[in-house]
Amino acid sequence: MVTDELIKRNVINLPRKLSLSEAEGLVEYIVRELPGEIRYHSSYHKTLFQKDGRLSIRDGAVDLTVHLKATISSHKRVGAFDTFQFLHSQSDSSRLDAIMFQLVPGWDLQEYRQEIIELWDDVRRLTEQYMKEE
Repeated sequence: MVTDELIKRNVINLPRKLSLSEAEGLVEYIVRELPGEIRYHSSYHKTLFQKDGRLSIRDGAVDLTVHLKATISSHKRVGAFDTFQFLHSQSDSSRLDAIMFQLVPGWDLQEYRQEIIELWDDVRRLTEQYMKEE
């Protein structure tokens, strides 16, 4: 069951919204500082249209959406690996405002292995460090 306690540990709310390239910079920082390995896929979707013979990108966040999903493993904790994705802002889908780790349906926080919870905490700590250093 998803509880407030689980969401509090599983989701990292970013202090400001990031562009896709800024999120990729954060991922690079995390993998360097963890240390570990991250395999990720990023993409964006945008709407183009023609108006008066010119090609344009439609104004408005709904027409540019970014995605970043990753698998992470820690070199300091054997068996510590998980997947996460950046969540885009409700007000601007071209910006990312949170990181959410994979949830197992029906599990409480206590059912996750300790090294996984510690990995979440490491990523949270490194994310906070990165955002302060910017």
